[in-house]
Amino acid sequence: MPTYTTPPQSFNKIRRNMIKRSLLISLILIGFFIGWEMLKTKANGSGDYTYLAFFLPFFLGIMIFTTYKTIKQQQEIWNSIVITVDDVYVSREQTGMSETRIERSQVTKIEENQHGLWIQTDSKTHAIIIPRQLEQADYLEIREVLSCIPRVDQQIK
Repeated sequence: MPTYTTPPQSFNKIRRNMIKRSLLISLILIGFFIGWEMLKTKANGSGDYTYLAFFLPFFLGIMIFTTYKTIKQQQEIWNSIVITVDDVYVSREQTGMSETRIERSQVTKIEENQHGLWIQTDSKTHAIIIPRQLEQADYLEIREVLSCIPRVDQQIK
């Protein structure tokens, strides 16, 4: 029964995307607060920007702390993913979730998209995603094994 895990170094791209998203959100919110104060100044003829001098560093500190904690949490989850492909079933385990197991006879559709292989059943809530960020040889091996499942509407390219 072969098992596959996500390599820790493949998390770097995910980390970069999380940091970019956090920076974008921070810049939008900071722009909003500064723009709001400028509108108030224009409407009233005078404005008080002193609270921004205290608020913006506090806000940035919270964003940095939150981003750091979120990245650590997501990295822990990423490093805990274990995919098992057996003659009878396919399963995925990770921290914080119970094991998701799909019998091969339950598989109705396998789709490949930018994120990886999506193994589906008749139930919309019962599915497994095999991440594309696995070691390339492992990903291709899983893809090959799953392409041999009979009676499946496959969209593996």
